[in-house]
Amino acid sequence: MKLQGWNAKVTDTGKRYIDSNEPIQDITISPNLVMEARETTFLNLADNLNSDVGIKETTMTIKSSSGDVVPVKFTFERIMSEQYKDRIVYRWHAETVDPDKNYELLGGSNYGEVELDEVGNVLRWSNYPGHVVRANATNDFNSSFPAGSRIDLGKNGIDWPLRAYGDISVSDSNGAPVTLLSQDDDDGSGAIDSSDRPDILIYRDATNPNKVTVQVSDSGGTTYTGTITTDGTFYDLNRLFAQGVTLDDGTGNEITLKNLILDSGVSESVALLPVGQANALSIEMYQSGSDDKTEWGLDGIYMTDTKGELIPKYQDEDNRLQLTDGTNQRNVKFLGGISLKDSQNNEVFYDPRDISFSVDATGNVTITLKVEESGTLKTVTFSDADGDSGSADTVEEFNSKMESGWKSADGKYTISGLSVIEANATDTFVSTTTNTSGETSEAGTVRYVAAKKIIQTPVSGELRLIDTENSQNYKIAEYENPNVVISTKVYDSLGNDYDINIKYSKISDNTWYWKAETVDGQPLYKITEDGTTTSDPAEGVVAFDGKGQYLTSRWRLDSVGYVDYDTSDSDNGSIGFWFDPASTGESPNERVAPSSVAAAGPVKVNLNMYDLTQFAAPNSVNVADQDGNAKGVLQNFTINDLGEVLGMFSNGKSDLIAQVAVAKFTNPGGLIDMGNSMFAQSENSGLAKIGSFGEEGAGTLVSGALEMSNVDLSEEFTKMITAQRGFQASARVITTSDQILTELVNLKR
Repeated sequence: MKLQGWNAKVTDTGKRYIDSNEPIQDITISPNLVMEARETTFLNLADNLNSDVGIKETTMTIKSSSGDVVPVKFTFERIMSEQYKDRIVYRWHAETVDPDKNYELLGGSNYGEVELDEVGNVLRWSNYPGHVVRANATNDFNSSFPAGSRIDLGKNGIDWPLRAYGDISVSDSNGAPVTLLSQDDDDGSGAIDSSDRPDILIYRDATNPNKVTVQVSDSGGTTYTGTITTDGTFYDLNRLFAQGVTLDDGTGNEITLKNLILDSGVSESVALLPVGQANALSIEMYQSGSDDKTEWGLDGIYMTDTKGELIPKYQDEDNRLQLTDGTNQRNVKFLGGISLKDSQNNEVFYDPRDISFSVDATGNVTITLKVEESGTLKTVTFSDADGDSGSADTVEEFNSKMESGWKSADGKYTISGLSVIEANATDTFVSTTTNTSGETSEAGTVRYVAAKKIIQTPVSGELRLIDTENSQNYKIAEYENPNVVISTKVYDSLGNDYDINIKYSKISDNTWYWKAETVDGQPLYKITEDGTTTSDPAEGVVAFDGKGQYLTSRWRLDSVGYVDYDTSDSDNGSIGFWFDPASTGESPNERVAPSSVAAAGPVKVNLNMYDLTQFAAPNSVNVADQDGNAKGVLQNFTINDLGEVLGMFSNGKSDLIAQVAVAKFTNPGGLIDMGNSMFAQSENSGLAKIGSFGEEGAGTLVSGALEMSNVDLSEEFTKMITAQRGFQASARVITTSDQILTELVNLKR
């Protein structure tokens, strides 16, 4: 009367399984059954990563000073370079979206970075500087210089800002750092010396635009040169710099330049266009990240407008428009905006992107504007504020002329609305008749842009963009944390458990960066596709298709922060992670001393991400399965509807320990009824076919329930009625006998 089936077998790796091809036997469950400790070899990650996270595209509508309604769109792109991939940093881009409005955002202010905390508060908002690198050996990078003398980043008629940054290192063949010398005289001493900032010279070959030459000089004056072949884009150039570019001095001595990053401020790959050493890009390296001479930015979003503040976007870095009190000089600062009217007192719209100031040798100021007349641009000049060409214009004379209305040279236009501030009334203008070295634009001209700050950007708190003319007009960019963390335990071969985190961080549409680390943030190590363990961090990129389904997890991030899609090489994303519990400082479990787990050996875990999805739904990603466990003792068991006997162990795991067998017959009605709900095989029933529940129509098992009656209820009911009638008849005999005895007693009396 023993329950029969198959007892589970155990593989060498500790996995239990049922072999239903074996003969059935009595099912035995030992109360001291032990689940052996098993090392974790895989984690199966499943469920959803929310596609709708990060900073949402945001558009707000503002009014220009001339009354036009202008929509301004902000887009945000995640930056995943080495220094930012563990932080929430986005590159922002602002642009006007109405093609019919003749407004543009200033090139130095419509790109930048914003860093957020986990809940979306602004930690840092910055504008990309208009220039941080120099165009050649003599000229600082400035977008007013002719295209032939600068690095041209022109794309669709727009000049993108360019940044050069990174933890730049230069080392010799032994790995020792190399001290560099400047390519030119930075401090104006007349000689290249140690006081000049060192720089890196980059230019493209005149005949092959995909060949880029890199040149540096060490402190001894030795020049090192190397040529690399790229596809002409920043992406490829930065990738090669991340790997290291080898330069030599022509005699066999080599040095390596690494980690220089050129950033155009946009996601598209923008090529370096100039060719030849004469037009080389010279990148100065600084000890400090802030330098008044080389960097400037704007504290909001500025738009060119017919009225507005004067921004020295086109002014050269020497600040040549200056005032003097006869001894000391100071830079000119303006207040207000230019109003231009014709002889009928009608407002005239001028080109706000092209306003120039010049001062002659006497000190007379000339202002030049461009206005449209009959479909063509006409140059309009205003000169000699005091009307005396023989004496210098003073601040008081300039401001008085602007207040009363300054007539143009041809008498057709009047300019007003601008004033000089933070100066003495008697200060005079300083001559700007000469250019700085290398400038080829019109002599003595200091160019400005009339622009108005239209949007105040946040410096802290929520991502709120405010209309500077109307504080009630603002837009808060929607944000949801792009990071997801899954915590789980893994086990070594002795059953010691280790807490680890797997972090997902959304990069862009359909791509996520992931990494495995300890709970205190220490990285775990990479396993390559051929199973090789390396000392690189365990990380990679998982991608999804347009339907939200898993595509690949073989991509990776390079040190520049670009996604490396090339899986044909051996440098792909990690397929899992490993660590050595016996190595001091490398065990993810601080409770376990390395010496106590030395016998366990390294733990190697593969990650399966095939069951991940990416839909616009809440994050639900989790570890659906893993094969590791600590040692456990059987505490309870249950039987499911397929007849599987599942044991619950003290380590919190459940496992298969047996399988109940079921018999099938060709003619179940031919079984011999042995009584007590038992039946025997007969020739009429056919031979028993032993199998598992649920297979080939065998039905299922209901555990923990009593079997329903299988007798003939009508027959049993009839028998019950007959018995009841017989009992009633017998009872009448007793009643009659009692009455007879009573009568006998009465007769005696």
